[in-house]
Amino acid sequence: VTAAVVLAWPRPLDVAGRAQVVPAEQAGVRARVDGVVARVDAGPGARVVAGDRVVTLASAELVRALGENRAAVEREGARLARLRAGNRAEDLAIAASNVSRARSQLALTTTEVAREVRLGGARASTARALDDARHQRDRAAAAAEVAKLTLARERGGARAEEIAAQEAEVERLQASLERLETLAGLLVLRAPLGGTVASAIVTPQPGQSVRAGDLIAVVESDAAPRVEVAASEEAAVRVEPGMEAEVRLDALDGRALRGRVVAVAAAAEPEGRIFAPRYRTAREVERSSRAATLNDPARVRVTVALADTTRERLAAGLSGDARIHTAPDRLGNALARAVLGYVRTELWSWLP
Repeated sequence: VTAAVVLAWPRPLDVAGRAQVVPAEQAGVRARVDGVVARVDAGPGARVVAGDRVVTLASAELVRALGENRAAVEREGARLARLRAGNRAEDLAIAASNVSRARSQLALTTTEVAREVRLGGARASTARALDDARHQRDRAAAAAEVAKLTLARERGGARAEEIAAQEAEVERLQASLERLETLAGLLVLRAPLGGTVASAIVTPQPGQSVRAGDLIAVVESDAAPRVEVAASEEAAVRVEPGMEAEVRLDALDGRALRGRVVAVAAAAEPEGRIFAPRYRTAREVERSSRAATLNDPARVRVTVALADTTRERLAAGLSGDARIHTAPDRLGNALARAVLGYVRTELWSWLP
């Protein structure tokens, strides 16, 4: 009878695991372009709201590219305006003057060639002098032809295809300028959420070189922190949001803290990844935990919200142990499940 009573006695079934205090929300501030830290606008410990400046970067290469692109846009835009407006009287006068000057130079070099020919007949000049004179005459003739064509083009005005080509060039330069200005805007790194800039994670310094993707700062929400539990695999089927939990942190000498489950992960993962900082990217977590998690047991992430806690009392990173109280069951059922589980998982390969 006594044995029957004991086996029928209701027994609370707890799911346990290591626990760690985590911020309610945490986000990294990362460089989006290469640069150098020019100014720290919100240092470690500073309170910020979403959108506040945290760090301002500088990039000499980007500044130089912006200056060159703006000058090109202004120059080519002015040329497009001239093409659309047509040629001015002074432009035509300059082109006509160039033609007259080129023709005079051609006549002068032609006369020089004739003189060298006469001197050569009288054996008073050399063949080299004659070749030089002819070379100067050919150059003058080419320059005169170019000046003539330029004058004709100035008198006829810009063609439609010439204007279209210049418009395309201006549009290309403007698109490039917009892209560079967008990159310049990325030099200002802003807080992704309101809270406090974490002081013990990253401390940027002016003059520090950074690459795109580098972690520059971490912002933690001021909301009450939560506890993440690396619970045993049975949590996936036995733990539900709303269940009571008990947390005992090492820093508080094991004093019990009460709370309730607010979330249960849908899949198990190595224990080393459950406590990975939230500001890390998936690649960083994989790289840093690859070796450490090869032999880690699979655990289920369970998030617990503590009752009546404040940020001052619980700092992120504190660790301890947690128990989650699931529905009670009879002691006999619990023992039977333990025996059946052992048989089904440990002895099944030996059974016929």
